[in-house]
Amino acid sequence: MKTGKKVTGLILVLFLLVTSAYGRSSNALVYVIHGIAGQDLGLAPDLPVDVAVDDGCVLEGFTYGQVAGPLELPAGTYKIDISLAETSNPCGNPPVIQADVPFDTGETAIVIAHLLEDGTPTATKFLINDSAGNYCKNSCGPTVFLHHTAAAPEVDIELQRAFGYLAGRRKLKNVANGEQAKYKLLSGDWSISLFPAGFSDRVLGPIKLRVKPCKSYFVFASGSLDKDSLTLLIYKSGLKKGSELELLQAIVYVVHGIPGEDLGLEPDLPVDISLNGVCALPGFTFGEITDAIPLTPGVYNVKIGLADLDNPCNEPAVIEADVDLFAGSNMTIIAHLTEEGEPTASLFPNQLGIGWSLLRAPSVVHHTAAAPTVDVMARRGRRLLKLEGLSNGDQGILATRPGLWQISIAPSGSNEPVFGPVDQLLHRRNAYFIYAVGTLENDTFSILQNIISLRDLND
Repeated sequence: MKTGKKVTGLILVLFLLVTSAYGRSSNALVYVIHGIAGQDLGLAPDLPVDVAVDDGCVLEGFTYGQVAGPLELPAGTYKIDISLAETSNPCGNPPVIQADVPFDTGETAIVIAHLLEDGTPTATKFLINDSAGNYCKNSCGPTVFLHHTAAAPEVDIELQRAFGYLAGRRKLKNVANGEQAKYKLLSGDWSISLFPAGFSDRVLGPIKLRVKPCKSYFVFASGSLDKDSLTLLIYKSGLKKGSELELLQAIVYVVHGIPGEDLGLEPDLPVDISLNGVCALPGFTFGEITDAIPLTPGVYNVKIGLADLDNPCNEPAVIEADVDLFAGSNMTIIAHLTEEGEPTASLFPNQLGIGWSLLRAPSVVHHTAAAPTVDVMARRGRRLLKLEGLSNGDQGILATRPGLWQISIAPSGSNEPVFGPVDQLLHRRNAYFIYAVGTLENDTFSILQNIISLRDLND
């Protein structure tokens, strides 16, 4: 769905309201966020809605995770109505959420549609004026704004940073639905975790957040504890007042790792893959690897069935799984065989951490073949790197460097390869994701490879 024109239209409408009544200095800056996943209400996952402001329909087909703004509004109180989207008559459905929201002169605020603790849809305004100032100077640390907007009782929110002498920890206790907090942090890798207030068992996290100088980050707990859909919506922006908010999406690669011969079917085994009921990859064949797919964070139902050319994604699912995709994560979903030769799907993280230098060329090896535990070896001259005891569904990292390596795979504890050695030329600033697939019995055992820039993984 193309929302850019609709958002632009909203900005133009509001701009006309502004210029007709007030001077620029009297305006409030407002962002609008859709923070309700449809699954939590038994509706379509992206939950398209229409938004009316003072009875004027200004947002059509606004979907989960989207943000509009910054919008300039004259100071005053506005009536906001949010209804399920109606394409033939925008804003024609009865409002699901109604709120009168005041805005003061010069303030900066976020209005987010979200769930109350009991799961009732609502909208809340949060002030986000940043005391750090409007512009980034020579040195400025990042600011993180934390918001509880999930269908859950009070939580404790923990920020954790572990990096030598710069290790740090922040813990915010007894945060209720509709509350927020702000922290100044050191740049680097932090993790965010949610706990029931007063308890030590996590209900969410740790979720990694890489914060950079001269940036602001807005974190919203979203979803429902009862429905096991808790997640974080995270947006980043510059420190300059009025900067746009950018959703930190989840990045996903999809790999087809099942040779058709292993199931008595045609070798390329075309399948249809749907995500949350949307037919995403029709006719996907063995050995194919997608480019990076950006997705809104949340829980995704993945269904894989034999391809149907006439009606894609209509065949019964052979593989079905629910996967959690978190803000800023980089993951691979691979359809493969279990050790016993049954079709399955696994989710693997691709991130390697900030410590991996762009001058290196790590090899990330995945056991996704119908085979028992194996050892993986990488040899370059006299240098030998080894991963021992890798089981089906596991991954491990070989700290390879740029150059020509020989890769081989052997049964665990054996020095006799069942695959390889094969030559692998590695280049600096890349990470090499290797998937062992197929079976030895059917002579389909092979490796698939996806190369991802280390710079992309470290952004």
